[in-house]
Amino acid sequence: MSRQQLPPQIRKLVVTERATGKKVTRYEVRVDGSTRDVVVENDDGTVTVRRSRAQTKRRYVSEKAARAALAEIQNLVAAGMFVSPSDLTVEQACAGWLAGRHRIRPTTRAAYEHALRPLR
Repeated sequence: MSRQQLPPQIRKLVVTERATGKKVTRYEVRVDGSTRDVVVENDDGTVTVRRSRAQTKRRYVSEKAARAALAEIQNLVAAGMFVSPSDLTVEQACAGWLAGRHRIRPTTRAAYEHALRPLR
């Protein structure tokens, strides 16, 4: 039986195990998850939203586990349900969303802030 080639998202690595100091084989899965908005607060106090590419990297003990994880992540990305880890807090997301709302009435802004208060 001939060996199948690994997909381009999976790399075979030989790393040193921390506990024993021995060389072990690991399979690293690196997948483009999605793009995400990153909220950046500038020096002058304004808030800017920019797009950032989100790439997920994980290591697995076996090739079978790596292939299964790759298939699962790609399926979630295709369905639009993949959420990559982020340092963005709920408070920052709410503040950025409110800052992005232009030309709304003060009563509407107050209603938004009131609605977001339990979440914050």
